[in-house]
Amino acid sequence: MTQTVFLANTAHFKMVLEAGKEIEIAVDIQTPSGEKLKLSAPLRSDGQSMDGLHHVVLRVRRDARQALTGIWVDGIEVVSGPLPRGPLPLAKSSLVMGDDSLRGVISQVRLYDRALSRPEILELGQKLPVESKSRPKRMDGFEIGKDEVIAVLGGTEAVAILEEGSLESQILLGHAEMRPKMRSLAWETDTVFRQDRPLNFGDLRQQLQRTQATCVMLMFGRQECLEFGQAGLAEFREALDRMVKVCAEVTPKLVLVEAAPFEKKAAPLRDLSALNPVLVKYNEVIWEVAQAHGAYYAGSSEGWNHARTQPMTSDGVNLTQAGAQELGLRVMGSSLSTGSQGTQELKAAIAAKSKLWHDYWRPSNWAFLHGDRTSQPSSRDHLDPRRRWFPAELEQYRALIEAKENELWKKAEELGRKLP
Repeated sequence: MTQTVFLANTAHFKMVLEAGKEIEIAVDIQTPSGEKLKLSAPLRSDGQSMDGLHHVVLRVRRDARQALTGIWVDGIEVVSGPLPRGPLPLAKSSLVMGDDSLRGVISQVRLYDRALSRPEILELGQKLPVESKSRPKRMDGFEIGKDEVIAVLGGTEAVAILEEGSLESQILLGHAEMRPKMRSLAWETDTVFRQDRPLNFGDLRQQLQRTQATCVMLMFGRQECLEFGQAGLAEFREALDRMVKVCAEVTPKLVLVEAAPFEKKAAPLRDLSALNPVLVKYNEVIWEVAQAHGAYYAGSSEGWNHARTQPMTSDGVNLTQAGAQELGLRVMGSSLSTGSQGTQELKAAIAAKSKLWHDYWRPSNWAFLHGDRTSQPSSRDHLDPRRRWFPAELEQYRALIEAKENELWKKAEELGRKLP
């Protein structure tokens, strides 16, 4: 079966990567006058590639001296052909990077308004990405420890990601033998600036200690960018740094997650995609804070501008089910499919466990449990008013959650043996 990734796709110009028995770069050009040119070349493993990376250039030349358009691979022109003069329309936002079929294979895309010379192509080929020694920890080095308890902090996006279940699914499928536990401490509308909680709920450090967190994932940046824009960057850095320091008091294993971009929607909705250049700066802050604290940075190495069959948001900011799934998969840097019947069953069990955790962690009648109504008769034993029955009853949820997690680990192990 052949899989295709569109690098560029407009009415007159297509450039794709095709993965079958081998990966090929293919170009299909048609001028408005009807002239056509099709070129393709394999990306062979025995070429002059560096660490499995290839440098690919499409050079379009239509001058009087040499009207040849060619594909260069690792500094060598491997195929070329003539293309007549005339405009080649390239619509705005038509240049995309990757999709789920070949996730993570594209490192960088550049578009020039002129044909590059051979020395320029050779020089660019020597500038393949080299990993800096001064950077946060990469997620490909992230390991799940025995009895890992992963606490997730964040706002509305984090809540949606955990409710959707793909993030927890891939952690369970890959590490069921480690018996990991996901604990959502995320709360709708939370930001690094404010995390409103009921009376006597406890501060962030106490919440992490109560959950016995061994790892903390932080998902922030989008709401802060939406509310404060460019003017809020300095305050965002300070507040995020303070939050990370509190988390580090409980566990040194921290993951800071890149904020996903906003989407453009039709009027009358506001075009929130105009905020994406500012959001890039928020992500730079997240990256720098992760670096400063030796934390992991869960960034999208293949970029966000790829073709989607479904929108990522419903209104430009709030995640759809498909968007929550995509973001959940990106956290761990995996394109693992969660669409099979077996994994859907796993996600259904995750949803049941998460409902139990939600009812235990943030019950709707908190005021009677630990808030300002604990002296009410309904919170106490009707035979002995000195005794409070409510806290003891709620603690029974712990056994229910444990039983559901045992079921999850067993189901994940069974599915893991079946998956290729």
